Order: sequence, then structure tokens, then C-alpha cells
Amino acid sequence: MIFVWFTKEKRLIPEELFDRARLKTLLNSDPDLNAEDSSYYLAIVQNLFFATLSVEAGRDANGKENRRWADHGAGMKNDRLVHSFYRYKPVFRDADAALNIFSTIPFLNGGLFECLDRELTERDLLRNPELKELASKEGSGWVLRVDGFSRRTDAQPVVPNKLFFGGEAQADLNADLGTRGKRYEVRGLLDIFSTYKFTVEENTPVEAEVALDPGLLARFREPACKLQRRHQVHRSQAIRLVLHAARGGRLHGG
Repeated sequence: MIFVWFTKEKRLIPEELFDRARLKTLLNSDPDLNAEDSSYYLAIVQNLFFATLSVEAGRDANGKENRRWADHGAGMKNDRLVHSFYRYKPVFRDADAALNIFSTIPFLNGGLFECLDRELTERDLLRNPELKELASKEGSGWVLRVDGFSRRTDAQPVVPNKLFFGGEAQADLNADLGTRGKRYEVRGLLDIFSTYKFTVEENTPVEAEVALDPGLLARFREPACKLQRRHQVHRSQAIRLVLHAARGGRLHGG
């Protein structure tokens, strides 16, 4: 999210996707008033990651838009586990407006925002029998839901709106931090980001305490990618691509 916020600060992603007032008109569920819902993460964050930043703008061989809504009909559809289609259309108050906003966002190559949900093959299960304990039965097969980018409510992750738009609150984090009897001040993630100035050059002395240089993105992201042991080179290239664009270069797609 910090990487996405930085690209938003450089106007590569519209402010509307992070603006409380705009989200009230874009979504059926106001993130501020429905703190326990996961509407923001599902409708905005997942669609941004998996069906926008990972999908090149344009049309496919059949003349259909690459960036389009998944079919929300009944039964098993051809778009099942096709992560390039937008989902959660019923969550939007104005689905067309959302599609227009997403259409302005550039494509970032390299698998940086790739959805990790996948169907397991018999070979997968034979080689790693423990996968069945992590997977869920869907139809006649087994699906490993890592991100939960799905219309199935039982496959969707729970990421409450309050994690993004929590404002200031007190929380009991004693079990997590190994303390007793303390209350900790917490804020929503986007509320925290909004207190910092994101820069593309080295910080000036005046800004040093509140500015975040984009170079730190590569420093914390690349080790994380190595731990994941997947798409290491492609993901780091995607980060450098955005940093180059922020310094005056251009991104493909849009």
C-alpha cells in the first residue's frame, strides 16, 4: 500500500480512490460509517491491484476491453479464476464511474500486483499433500486462495475499513507486543500516510523528519520478494519503472 500511495502522490493513481468524500458516492457502503466491512479492500484495493495495475489497457483479440467487469451470472463461469476482470460490481454505487477512474491508471508490468489465487492440479497435490489443508473445495477441484479475489464470500479476506480509515483510536495490542495493561494509540493506514510528504529526491533538512524518499520502497520491497522466492527480478524492475516515471519518465498503458 505504501508503494501505491507513493504512485498516487505522483498522480499516477487518482486521488479519488483514497478520498473519503468521493468514496461515499462511489461505494454503496461508506467506509467511515461501516468500519467492520471489508468493502474498501475488496472493491478498491483488490480491483486496483489485480485488475488494473496488472492488466494492460486496450482490447483483446475479440475486440473486448481488457479491463472489464467479470460476469456476475449464476453458476460456474468462464471467468472463474481469471484475475484480470473486475469483481464486486454490486459493491459499487456507480460502477461506470469506477470503471472510468480505473481506466486512467497505467499498467505496471512484472507481476508486482499479481493475484496468487490458483487452482491446484493433481500433480500439485501429489507433490505437496499438505496443500489440501490450505485449499478449499470449489466445484470438482481444489483452489488455493491466497488473496481471495473472488465473488465467493467464503473465499474473500476480511480486511476491515477501519484499518484504512480508522481515524485516531485506542487499541489493546498487549498480546501482540508482549505487554500488559496498556492501551495504544492507533490510526488508519491511509490516515498515517497522509501525514507524510512523499518525495522523489533526497529530503531537504526541513522535510527530513516527515518525508519518505521513494528509494526506501525498493529497499523494503526487494528483500520481501526474495523471501517470497517468486518474480524477484520482475518485481524490482516494476518498482524501478515507477520511480523512473516519478522522476520525469513515462509509463506504458493508461
